[in-house]
Parts: sequence; C-alpha cells; structure tokens
Amino acid sequence: MSEVSEVVRSVSGRSEWRRARTARANAAFNASAPRDGRVIVQCRRCFLAHHPDPVTSADLRRWAFAGKSWQQWQHWSLTRALRRLGARKLGRASGGNRPMIWSLDPSLI
Repeated sequence: MSEVSEVVRSVSGRSEWRRARTARANAAFNASAPRDGRVIVQCRRCFLAHHPDPVTSADLRRWAFAGKSWQQWQHWSLTRALRRLGARKLGRASGGNRPMIWSLDPSLI
C-alpha cells in the first residue's frame, strides 16, 4: 500500500508543480502590452547599422525580408512599420527605381 501512495503523491506533486508554473507564466504574460513585430525590429536594426545616414526603402527591404523576392505586400509592411517607429520621409533617391529615403530621429532608436 505504501508504494501506491508514494506513486500517487509523486504524480499529484508533479501536476501541482505544473499548475504553479503555468500560473506564474500566465501572470507574467500581458496580452494587452504593445509589441514590436519582426519587421519593426529589423527596420530599427537597419537604422542603427546605417546611423547617422538616412536609409532607402530598398535597404530596409533587404534587412526586413532578406532572401525573399520582392512582393507588393512587403512595401505596405515596411510603410506600417516605419510609421509606427516615427520615421520621416525625406524624399526620393536618384537612380533606377527611385526608392524613398527615410530618416529616424536618434532619440527614437
């Protein structure tokens, strides 16, 4: 009988431990907290790498979507991310496709 009660105690102890750990993890998670997505993080890294120079949208696309062929939705994702970061449009670059030039205030990096 004692072996059975020890097994039951160890199994119930393990489930209590799991419940306590899950409760702690749930308490640490705040679903309403703002988060930066992958594109926003990569745009910020691109600005840091090119600091203090302005960055073209072609550079940002290469950072945010490395190894992927260009698609229209990437432009919209970059634009949304840059607006959320507080980046400003400075104008257009000269050359072939004339990508947009963006600048970010150093205090926002």
